[in-house]
Amino acid sequence: MRFKFYAALMILAFAVSSCEIGDDDGAIPVQFEVVAITGVDIDDTFEFGETNEITIRYNLPSDCHSFEGFNVQSLLNNREVRVVTGFVDVGDCVRELKPEEQTLEFLAASNGTYNFKFFTGFDENNEPEFLEYEVEVED
Repeated sequence: MRFKFYAALMILAFAVSSCEIGDDDGAIPVQFEVVAITGVDIDDTFEFGETNEITIRYNLPSDCHSFEGFNVQSLLNNREVRVVTGFVDVGDCVRELKPEEQTLEFLAASNGTYNFKFFTGFDENNEPEFLEYEVEVED
């Protein structure tokens, strides 16, 4: 499982590290970064077939960062969720954490229990850490 995670992370890092906005002349490069999730508001149960809102809190590292979306990896009823930001270096970025929150809309498309893992960073051994939640789906 760790190998798949690191392989996917390497592919993602390689794929997004060369993205640019604009034409070749005067283009401003954008770097995509995953930031740690600081908190989650999630219900204990979901209703089958309904879309549920999950509030996710995180910090933008600077005023040159912006929210770009969620990276959600799925395997059966398991979900790993990460927040992806875009960084544009305009030369005068202020490095100050800015708390933000976004809503992830999740469709409960199967019965049983969903296992959610929200990425919170790396430990001292460079292993990923997660906030983990189990959510029952009711008919």
